[in-house]
Amino acid sequence: MDRYKYLGLWFDEHADMKLAVQELSKSASRALGLLISKFYRAGGMTYSVFTKLYESLVQPVLLYCSAIWGQAERREINNVQNRAIKVFLGATKNTSNAGVIGDMGWLSTLSKQRIEVFRFYCRLKSANPDKLLRKIHNWSMRRRDSWDARVVKLGKKYSIENLLESAVRPTYHTVNAIKLKVQQKDESDWFGQIWNDRGIVYGNKLRTYRKFKKDRKPEHYAKQYMPRSKT
Repeated sequence: MDRYKYLGLWFDEHADMKLAVQELSKSASRALGLLISKFYRAGGMTYSVFTKLYESLVQPVLLYCSAIWGQAERREINNVQNRAIKVFLGATKNTSNAGVIGDMGWLSTLSKQRIEVFRFYCRLKSANPDKLLRKIHNWSMRRRDSWDARVVKLGKKYSIENLLESAVRPTYHTVNAIKLKVQQKDESDWFGQIWNDRGIVYGNKLRTYRKFKKDRKPEHYAKQYMPRSKT
């Protein structure tokens, strides 16, 4: 057998997490399908209710064990969240992802994944030195391509090396500071997307949108409840 399931996560013989991500996205898509059916049956939901249900029913499945596989961007994971946003906003499949993300104001899945990665690293860093988990962490830090070493390298992109290295229990203060840094970079990257005109003959198709969109907060129309029959 070249693959097996352990604690709800699929592994293959090469320890490649691609299979695990694919299966998680399928499970999350089914959970999202149930949410969407309830959304249509109810004639729509408010922004806060839909967001709460997504974060309670779909996101935990979608980001399950993302502390392990969440360092890199995963297209399958992005697609699930983008679908949820487009359904809520009534946008078509071909609508720009950057545009609907900007109007919805949700954090990107990549940033959510990396927050979980950093959170788990802080737990390892602040663990009791006598515990086996901490000893493995210390040993792994000396390996150039280990998970731990790659997290430290990733932390440099967010300028949070000091936060990662100074993590002590309780870690929620450190994690909150890291969250803020990740959110700031996420918004900066989003602005980079909508203002990127390189290699595009007639410019970014969001060239009109970006003239009016000055932040990535939820738009008023998204938070203003209106029955779907009137949209």
